[in-house]
Amino acid sequence: MAEQKPNSVRERVEKGVAVIKQRLNIEPKVGVVLGSGLGAFADTLDDARGISTEDIPYFPVSGVSGHAGRLVAGYHEGVPVVVQQGRVHGYEGYGLEEVTHGVRVIRALGADAVILTNAAGSTHTDIRPGDFMLVRSHLNMSFRSLALPEDSCAEAGPDGADRSVADGRARSVGHEIYSRRLCEIAESTARELGIRLREGCLVFGRGPSYETAAEVRMYRAIGGHAACMSTVPEAVAAGLAGLEVLAISCISNLGTGLSAGRLSHDEVTEMAGRVAASFETLIKEIIRRAYP
Repeated sequence: MAEQKPNSVRERVEKGVAVIKQRLNIEPKVGVVLGSGLGAFADTLDDARGISTEDIPYFPVSGVSGHAGRLVAGYHEGVPVVVQQGRVHGYEGYGLEEVTHGVRVIRALGADAVILTNAAGSTHTDIRPGDFMLVRSHLNMSFRSLALPEDSCAEAGPDGADRSVADGRARSVGHEIYSRRLCEIAESTARELGIRLREGCLVFGRGPSYETAAEVRMYRAIGGHAACMSTVPEAVAAGLAGLEVLAISCISNLGTGLSAGRLSHDEVTEMAGRVAASFETLIKEIIRRAYP
């Protein structure tokens, strides 16, 4: 008889974490979620070892090109790191619980912080393909809550300490999510490395269609700097779970109406591949400086 699926999000996370700990034998200090075309970062870790998400109970499996579907654990200059190599999206048919499952697992493994990355389309001509953008805030254009009911319930962290919102109250899920400490480290690191890091507001839409020219104009008018189909739900879940959150977008293209060509996923992954070396350098140096 098949095992009955646990009723709670927490139980499903715990079942997967038990398998991951057995296979990877690491308690990470920081987690990294890699977006489209950025998966090569995981292979730069020392003593890297991985597990397919297909082998982790209740872990959703991505079907999108550029998302490998693995968890990789290793070290960068002695700092234990776990990397989610590829993510799932709502447009694949997954619900909010599945989309945010990875960051919940990262938290339950013991991480204190998560670095979220993505490929995004610029809504401004002065933020160009090949740039990186530090996410300072976001716009939720899915027009639905990005917090699960369990997010406002007290849950213990891996050390037994309560890391959730006191008295069942969900805290603000806006600008405050993105760690000032990590943002300042990212800015100073990029400046010293000579890496072009802009900053701005990330617009989240469910996809899978790219934004129309009218939507790009609207996003720009209301304060959005780049648009994507991921990351923001994970940032909300991570913030509510007590993780420090840093989010960095790889600008892969100009939005519809800002460039002559027609957008494609191949263009997104190709641009991410071109800047992969700079991206890896930036992320590794941020980790080194954040956890000396």
